[in-house]
Amino acid sequence: MKIYTTVLLGMVLTTKAWSCDVCGCAGMMMGFGDLSLYPQNKIGVSYLSRTFYSALGNSDHFTQIEINGRYVISPRWSLKASIPYLLGVKQGLENGSFTISGIGDAQAKASYIAYYGGNESSNRKLTFSGGIFLPTGKFEDHSDRMLPQNFQLGSASWDYLLEGQYQLGEGNWVGMLQAQYVINTLNPEDYKFGNQTGAQLTMAHKFGFPKWALVPLVSVSFEHFSKDVNARGYYQYGTGGQSLALIAGAQIKTRNWLWTLRGGTNLMSNQGNYRPGPQVAISTSYLFNTSQNKFQTLKK
Repeated sequence: MKIYTTVLLGMVLTTKAWSCDVCGCAGMMMGFGDLSLYPQNKIGVSYLSRTFYSALGNSDHFTQIEINGRYVISPRWSLKASIPYLLGVKQGLENGSFTISGIGDAQAKASYIAYYGGNESSNRKLTFSGGIFLPTGKFEDHSDRMLPQNFQLGSASWDYLLEGQYQLGEGNWVGMLQAQYVINTLNPEDYKFGNQTGAQLTMAHKFGFPKWALVPLVSVSFEHFSKDVNARGYYQYGTGGQSLALIAGAQIKTRNWLWTLRGGTNLMSNQGNYRPGPQVAISTSYLFNTSQNKFQTLKK
């Protein structure tokens, strides 16, 4: 189960499968991640809502509430951890709707700033991250039900994250490009969620006020999801695909608080068995142990 000095916003990719019939929950990192680039420690909570539609007339709606935190070890190193609570509703079944709810797969991630150059008004930054998804979410065998096997709270496998991020800042403008690859492994039920690849480009602009700042942003994201492999060793029907999405939003920053609102929709997808629908994300974070000079110690 997805992610986020001056107010700098970027792009965060949303991968880990919109695998489908319509989509399935366990192989999916929901949300836009942490859009904050402040060098502070933080604790936060986020809310995400996403909808998916099937060519067969079914629909899935997922709601996620996530508690997350980040600890800045040094000017170059930081750690982040998160744990989500998921609610998934599948509608359009012959017997009505089906609901799952509970803790999803927790995530731990380490990030390293490999390059930082420039100053506050004009800068470049390159960051690499690696993470792991823990099998904390429940995975149930649906082979005896009229449900897709990937409609789960957790993957029941240890899954891995590789991520790269390049940020360009010029005055009050910020551009960011991020790429991410998620490696899913075989779980004890011999089911493997497909690996995911994604990229997203974001442009943001800061409007500063005496005691707060407003940062509108717009992003274009691309997602590609490999097919799941079931216990019989075959590709799972209805899984895999790719899509292109448009996301817009804004961030508000006060002294120690950060609020973000984002929403978007699918622009196009391949001719698969699903279609991503609207998505909305809201997050609140408290920043502490402020260190305004941390990035000044970074060397090229």
